[in-house]
Amino acid sequence: AVATETGEGAWRRWRGGPRRGTPAAPRGLASRGPRVDGGAQGTGEPGTTGFGGGDGRRYGFTALRLLNGGPRWTRRISADVMNAPVLDAAEGTVLFTTMDGVVWKLDQQTGRVVWRKRLHATSAPWLDGERVHVTVALRQDGERKERAVVLAKADGATEAQYDPVDAPFARRPDTSVEAG
Repeated sequence: AVATETGEGAWRRWRGGPRRGTPAAPRGLASRGPRVDGGAQGTGEPGTTGFGGGDGRRYGFTALRLLNGGPRWTRRISADVMNAPVLDAAEGTVLFTTMDGVVWKLDQQTGRVVWRKRLHATSAPWLDGERVHVTVALRQDGERKERAVVLAKADGATEAQYDPVDAPFARRPDTSVEAG
């Protein structure tokens, strides 16, 4: 984080590597989706691997205080965050997709899981009023396909699915940005 007036560094946190999703800053918090250091969440030194070690590493989504970068909460998640989290300022939630195809909705202040859906999602979610749009991978007649799906923002229930299109590149689930 840098001071907008001077450009001076205010604080920094290791995010688990160079290719993690972009942070979002709601209500005085900076949200992020790194590998989490179980021993010192929020301080994260290069080389730490999270709630596990080595190939058994696990992932977390963390809210940091904008003032000093200290962790407010961390939620264990199933894989790397695919892209930048999407903030719903009106209801105080954050939505994101993990590399293993799960779409998540968390409370911004507490990290409580509002809902999560294992959909083989291939895109970050995007909001349109009370609807959440996402694309998902599927196999049809032995070929890789992808379709747009619409979820209810309130509970993640599927409201609509559209015709699949060819997508030989749509491979889910992956566990990390590197594998994806």
